[in-house]
Amino acid sequence: MLAFHLGFVFILLNWAEGQLTGFCTTLQGNQGQCKPLVKCVRFVHEIPLLQKQPCQLLTGELGVCCPHIVIGTATFRKPRRNNVLRRPPRPPVPIPQIQRNDIQQASIGAIQRQEFRRQVEARLRQAGLVIPRGSRSPVAKHKRLQKTNNKARSLGKKASTLVDASKVLKESLNLTPEQGTHALPIFSLVGTSLAVDNGEDSDMCNSIDGSTGFVREAKKCRNVDLKFRSIDGSCNNRQNAIWGQANVALQRLLHPEYEDGISRPRGQLGDDPTSSSLPTPREVSEALVPDNDNPSPEFTLILMQWGQFVDHDVTHTPLVEGDDDTEILCCSNGDVVRGSLSHPECLPISISPSDPFYGRAGQRCMEFVRSMPARNAECHLGAREQVNQITAFIDGSNIYGSDTSESRLLRLGRRGRLRVTQYGGAELLPLDPDECADHSKRQYCFSAGDGRCNEQPQLTVMHTLWMREHNRIVSQLSLLNSHWDDERLYQEARKIVGAELQHITYNEWLPIILGMTYMDRNNLSPSRSGLTQDYDPTIEPSITNAFATAAFRFGHSLVQGHIESFGSFGNRLKSLDLHSQQLEPYELYQQNSIDSFLRGLTTQPAQELDTSFSRELTDHLFQESNATHGMDLVALNLQRGRDHGLPGYTAYRKLCGLSPLSSWREMVNVVSSPELVPRLQRLYSSINDIDLFVGGILERSVPGALVGPTFQCIVGDQFKRLKFGDRFWFEEGNQLSSFTLDQVNALRESSLSRIICDNGDNIQQVQPLAFKKANGMNQKASCRGNAIPRVNLEAWRTNN
Repeated sequence: MLAFHLGFVFILLNWAEGQLTGFCTTLQGNQGQCKPLVKCVRFVHEIPLLQKQPCQLLTGELGVCCPHIVIGTATFRKPRRNNVLRRPPRPPVPIPQIQRNDIQQASIGAIQRQEFRRQVEARLRQAGLVIPRGSRSPVAKHKRLQKTNNKARSLGKKASTLVDASKVLKESLNLTPEQGTHALPIFSLVGTSLAVDNGEDSDMCNSIDGSTGFVREAKKCRNVDLKFRSIDGSCNNRQNAIWGQANVALQRLLHPEYEDGISRPRGQLGDDPTSSSLPTPREVSEALVPDNDNPSPEFTLILMQWGQFVDHDVTHTPLVEGDDDTEILCCSNGDVVRGSLSHPECLPISISPSDPFYGRAGQRCMEFVRSMPARNAECHLGAREQVNQITAFIDGSNIYGSDTSESRLLRLGRRGRLRVTQYGGAELLPLDPDECADHSKRQYCFSAGDGRCNEQPQLTVMHTLWMREHNRIVSQLSLLNSHWDDERLYQEARKIVGAELQHITYNEWLPIILGMTYMDRNNLSPSRSGLTQDYDPTIEPSITNAFATAAFRFGHSLVQGHIESFGSFGNRLKSLDLHSQQLEPYELYQQNSIDSFLRGLTTQPAQELDTSFSRELTDHLFQESNATHGMDLVALNLQRGRDHGLPGYTAYRKLCGLSPLSSWREMVNVVSSPELVPRLQRLYSSINDIDLFVGGILERSVPGALVGPTFQCIVGDQFKRLKFGDRFWFEEGNQLSSFTLDQVNALRESSLSRIICDNGDNIQQVQPLAFKKANGMNQKASCRGNAIPRVNLEAWRTNN
């Protein structure tokens, strides 16, 4: 009987939608509905076929005959919702006989190592090996984008002591690397003198209840507001308060691989950070990464830009800083700093004198400081972990911030609005002169929920759009509900913005990246109707290390070396070198610049996802205007993976259930450019040594997807976690935080093109599918018409 009623409801919903859009028949004879193109994005790869038989909407405009989804067939299955990757169990290793006194002595040794580190930093300052305030050097720009917040800095110092204690214990007891990784985590610092609560700086385990071992933070979830998200992501999971919270460790899909089992990067030989059994990251970059102009025939540059914007919403791992918050330098006069001035957190990238680019510039060293370590929740000994200092969820933290003090600075404090800067009749982001400034023109950098908003102008434009979208929504909500105060308006608009971000990401963007087959098989697409009951409190949504450090960096291949802007008639206005615009967003002060950049993002093609990277990224990253060179982003990616102890590429293929690779000949069958395999073989002594980022970017794309199978597995796993592990997912019912059905149906009308229409300065038209080039049925459409639907906020009207 229940099935009958559900089926009847489904028929009624289809009938109601049919009255608005009209039923139709596809060329294959399948039943469908005539819909605006933007509402048929799940069939994005079939659009060329659908365009051959356009249909007429009841409004008189042209649409496409969007096929019905037939539930229960091979084309659409609803799987188990908790099919996320599970880390393999720890391998059996001999458990050492460690006494409390051993841990106490290791704690003393760790304190001594921390003191030695402070002495090194003092010598560096005396020698002038620090980044001058206001420096515009490549390393200064890079480190400015990886700034540490106060909470992460405090926790990182404690975590560093924990890592040192683990290293001292391993060395003193002559443990094997395997014991360091898999046996030491059995032991905790709870109860030692190092963990005694004698103040913030000395309290190593201040979130642990020494009598029970449980995390104290879980207790604060008993009385939290269940209607709106916390700003720091805490208490999303009420049993595991810190899952997805800001300033917690990245989680592991595989156990870390450090040479000493604790902290020494994969491949590093002894204490010399430049001596490794692996090829240097710069060697790999130069040998495998050409600069070929290979523009996508299908996708626009905003595909890349959305990926970066989402990345800055979910992951940010800062770098280690000096004890007085000064920046650490690992290179001097183009060479590696050694001896008494070598900081323990330095991991510089060696450059060969024969390097065809950096060698000619006299560079033998590329700056690299290790990522900030993270303290694990249980205060256990063991391998080094890394911190994510922003919330894991797709919640707009890059708009609103990830801690209370940051969010307050961004709020106006009246009418629910975010602060803005009025300039030339346009609303720009609030200013941040301390970040960067062109004082001669009185133009400054901007402030947003994520400090990387000034990295390049197109990213700043995206931040500006969403600040405006929040304030636009607030203005409408205040008209509908004049009795709502500042807090209610702010929280309701923030909640709607988060839902729009989720819908655009999963409805428009992810199907291109992962492919619709993967989306359907894993129930990732937003539902067509109704509310969901997919939340699974056993799924940890925290960002995985492999995702943040390797897999989600696939987007670097999509980057164009030049930023183009266009006029309203499609005429190219400017073409700017990427490196000249990094941390210099001053173009946004020009009249109509927001619109011209938006037209550029929706007109200029992205680069194809392949092994080619722009020289703007590999030779000129963050380069100063009068300099000859910058940094190499590909090399930085590889070194970061080794810094984080990521196992090799083949280990992740095994985790993902893909065919194993045991020979170079087998490697030829999985890569997009087989001619690169001999180069790989010359660089790496074993196929198992290949870095995850290299192996993943070399793979042939999965049919219908942008990425290869390994990155599809890792990226897809993370987005499953961010949907099924999020209690505030916008379609989820049966929660005190749930939207009503009418509200969810309204949110399903959201699209990136509508965001552009509503929040540009004077955008008149844009293609309905912003990620795809404007052609065929996806020609530019009027922002005032029905081809680009609107979110009707009438569903949020309440009684006084």
